[in-house]
Amino acid sequence: MGSRSIWLVGIPQRKGKKLIHYEDDELNNAADMRKFLNEYNNFIQQTSILLDYVGYRHQRKIRPQSRDKISQLPKSIHIDLTKKKMKRVFNNNSFAQGGRFYNGFWMEMPSALRLRLIIDMQKVIEADYSGIHIHLLYNQIGIDYGAKMEDPYAVPGYKETKEHRNLFKKLLLAAINAEGDGKSTGETKAIRALLKHIKYNRADYPDEIPKLRTVLEDFKEYHKPISGFLCTAKGMFLMCQDSQIAELVMKSMLARGVTVLPVHDSFVCPKQYSDTLLDVMTWAYQQVTGKQLTATKFTVNIKEPDEWDRSDGNELLPDDDYYFDPNYSEDESLIVKMYRIEMDELEQLSKGDIVSHLDVSPNKTYINIPIEYITS
Repeated sequence: MGSRSIWLVGIPQRKGKKLIHYEDDELNNAADMRKFLNEYNNFIQQTSILLDYVGYRHQRKIRPQSRDKISQLPKSIHIDLTKKKMKRVFNNNSFAQGGRFYNGFWMEMPSALRLRLIIDMQKVIEADYSGIHIHLLYNQIGIDYGAKMEDPYAVPGYKETKEHRNLFKKLLLAAINAEGDGKSTGETKAIRALLKHIKYNRADYPDEIPKLRTVLEDFKEYHKPISGFLCTAKGMFLMCQDSQIAELVMKSMLARGVTVLPVHDSFVCPKQYSDTLLDVMTWAYQQVTGKQLTATKFTVNIKEPDEWDRSDGNELLPDDDYYFDPNYSEDESLIVKMYRIEMDELEQLSKGDIVSHLDVSPNKTYINIPIEYITS
């Protein structure tokens, strides 16, 4: 068949990334993948996805530094709500590496802000596979790690803090992507990659960074059954697996007419479909891996938008899952778009008791949220 362009990304040595051409055939399944992606993108374009950003403050902790350096940091988070069309990126000239979905505006937002999305009038939840690459590696040797009911990043001998957990998580990601060459070992490459990330995100890590080579050895000991997979450039193959799982989740939810927004190994969907999403995520995992995924708190997590209760203690105006009450907003265009309320009905409502505390965000397409930097 004829040559077609795809977001299939090769990484030539020292030359950066470039698009390449490919041939549709039964082995790479490219035609089917492209057909589904176009179908899903069309579905997303017809879905109302808004953002309730009023009252949200984005704070970022940084280490003390000069005013000149602080002045060079980003001033705000720019969000383009029209950026809905996704693409898939495969790597290293292979349909067996990479394949994750990219480009949706929700993928570029802080996780707390994603929980303020409004999909078709309803609040959302985000469900994710916790430590999915660790689970996938264990599955390759026939072990259901979920049955252990353990946090894969709670390595013995270290403090159980968010910063330490993040250290182990990022170290794992670096280790599964690293591979030795004639100049450096895989371990050295993984440590260098993590040090670079720590440099630009210092506040996300412990105040005192332990010796990373020791940390890596302790991690290998904690996960001894899969230690042989680390530093063998396994990451792109695991991404391919989690992208296949994501595609199945999206296909299954689309068949139900339910919008889900993928963020690699997590999914945002309307709150009323959270149970369905969890069932589908477990099923999709089993379809791709052929292994049982135990339903424990360390395998599938749900994040709910409980931290932004809009009721403010008002019993007459509870914080419901749906945005059905125009009293939540002064923005008439937002009300008309979300609830299709006729203007004459809106005028009738305005004659009643209108709550003075109005919080739903204005109906904007392009949003800039200031970043507040806090030194620690």
